[in-house]
Amino acid sequence: MESLPWDMIGAIFGALSFLLALILDWHRLEGIWRRVIIALIIGCAVFLVIYLVPTLLFPSPENTLTETLPIETPSETTQSQTTEEVQPSDSNSTVYDNFNNSVFDEKWNNGLWLPYGNLNTVIEQNNGVMQFSRNNPDEGGLTATQTWTIDEISFIEAKVNLDSKTEASIGSVGIQITTNISGMTWWLTCSIYNNKNTDIAEAHCGAADNYNSQSIALSLNSWHTIRIETNPDTAKITFFIDNSRIDTYVHKNPDEFKKSFFHLYIGVWSQDGGLVTGSVDDVQVGSQ
Repeated sequence: MESLPWDMIGAIFGALSFLLALILDWHRLEGIWRRVIIALIIGCAVFLVIYLVPTLLFPSPENTLTETLPIETPSETTQSQTTEEVQPSDSNSTVYDNFNNSVFDEKWNNGLWLPYGNLNTVIEQNNGVMQFSRNNPDEGGLTATQTWTIDEISFIEAKVNLDSKTEASIGSVGIQITTNISGMTWWLTCSIYNNKNTDIAEAHCGAADNYNSQSIALSLNSWHTIRIETNPDTAKITFFIDNSRIDTYVHKNPDEFKKSFFHLYIGVWSQDGGLVTGSVDDVQVGSQ
């Protein structure tokens, strides 16, 4: 309740004292003074009804609020989790994605990758690697949102791991580059595949113009590094598996080859639709 000003309280007490004095001398007063006293009493009663009674019975809402509610602001953790980064996940300029940013666990960084290939490929980032699983024919995976000319890159590298759970007659995991040369789609892929053998994997590279490299035996359930080195002057491409050179490819039209923009793909492939499971990590694109 709002308190009355002290000057008003003094005035009320003064008026009441004056009225009390007149009432005590009521029998000595003439008729006109008696009417004045009655009018003052009525006025006081009206004042009490109009001002004091509503103030007592219906206090002002802002005067009843005794506590200020705190204003909640999002924590720094909450704010950071709502913002998806789209930049490469490593300060090293050659690292395109190392899949270590936990914000993208159980999905992928859609600022760096887009899905490609046929449907029904399970694609998830987990434990710092990108995992692929497919139970249908053909390929599926991710394509980089960035493209490069051969003058902008001297190598492409990634770690790959083919799981022994792979059941396809031929199932593989690896990397691929694709471009358009003279109106024709050209691709080159390097991958690890099971080749109908559940105990031994093989590494192999091939291109759209029926090029096939030699194959080398590798172990399943282990990481292997695929590296593709390019020479922009000669359109020569050299392949390495675990730092060992396995072959070299030269495009038949170097001038057109140098003008092209290259797309990077990572993923899995199943020949007959059987299950193929593999992982990719530490994708790098850059200069020597």
